[in-house]
Amino acid sequence: MKKTSTLLFVAVLTAFCSMAQISFNEVNVEDWIGSGPNEAMFIVDFDSDPIGTDSAFAWGINFEGDSISGDAILSMIAEADENFTYTMNGIFLDNINYFTNNQNYTNPNSGWFSIFESNDGSVWNWNSGIADNIAHGQWFGIVVMNTETWEAEINVPILTYTNSLSMSEKFEVFPNPAFDHINIKSTVQGNIIISNLSGQIVYQGSSDFEEIDLSYFNSGMYVLTLVTENSTVVRKILVK
Repeated sequence: MKKTSTLLFVAVLTAFCSMAQISFNEVNVEDWIGSGPNEAMFIVDFDSDPIGTDSAFAWGINFEGDSISGDAILSMIAEADENFTYTMNGIFLDNINYFTNNQNYTNPNSGWFSIFESNDGSVWNWNSGIADNIAHGQWFGIVVMNTETWEAEINVPILTYTNSLSMSEKFEVFPNPAFDHINIKSTVQGNIIISNLSGQIVYQGSSDFEEIDLSYFNSGMYVLTLVTENSTVVRKILVK
């Protein structure tokens, strides 16, 4: 059995404070919906391949009370815009359709929706599901995950965002599945965060490192996040 280190967890928490926060005013929103003194940002990205913002859409949400759930936000958007529809399978999100600019965006059969939350629009963490709540100033993100590569990126459609090179060309992680290490090949500067599926952070470092030691990880699935100035890239890593 591999050993799990818990010492790093405390050291990582302060690192998030140095991340550049994205202002709601920087986001290219489809519309502001709802009423009330509190604000949140809702992102839906239909493309698991991290190539930019052409398939990512944002809605600003105004609401009353201390918090608002993801399914309540979906209902608000669908009520305000007839071109936005969604389906639920019990308590789980089944599909989203959004028709805009003469194109229909939806969840392909090969993918499924992964749901994240953020406090600043750059560092995204897995949440408990579509019924989870966010508070004033927070972000709710939904992205289609590629089930073959376990890769996805939540692209925030920023008004001044430009990117001439896709993240798939800039950032690679291998081997996957991994055993005692993974290799990082990156041409962009950023922070790497690895967490288990319970959300506990077990590693943080720079994308400058070419190899990460996994010998102290327990076997199982982990989430690797690369945080750059303009985007957040997510990889799932299976450690055997």
